[in-house]
Amino acid sequence: MGISGYRIDISDYDGRVTALRGGVAVAESDAVKILRETRLPNYHYFPKQAVDPELLAPSSHRTFCPFKGTATYWHLDLPEGRVENAVWSYETPLDESAEIGGYLGFMG
Repeated sequence: MGISGYRIDISDYDGRVTALRGGVAVAESDAVKILRETRLPNYHYFPKQAVDPELLAPSSHRTFCPFKGTATYWHLDLPEGRVENAVWSYETPLDESAEIGGYLGFMG
C-alpha cells in the first residue's frame, strides 16, 4: 500500500517465532505475520491463541493510526510484575492492514 510515499507491507513469516519478555516466552507461533511500515521497525504479529490469556489484562489505552486504525491495548502480567500497555491489536483494522486484524503485537 502506498499513500504519499508511505508504505505498509504485511506478509506471512516463514518459521517459528517466540516473543520473549524478561526471559519469559509470552507468545510462540509458526503462523506469525510481519508488518513492514515506512519509517518504523518491522513488527511481528501473533495469532491470539499463541498467547496465554492469563498473561493479558485489558487496558483502557487506545491509539489511532491512519493506516491501520484504532489499536486496543493489554497489560502483560509477568512473574516480575505488570508491563503496562505492552500488547496491542487492531481488532477492526482499516482495509490496508486487514491481514493483521485480531493479531497481537508486542512492545520491544
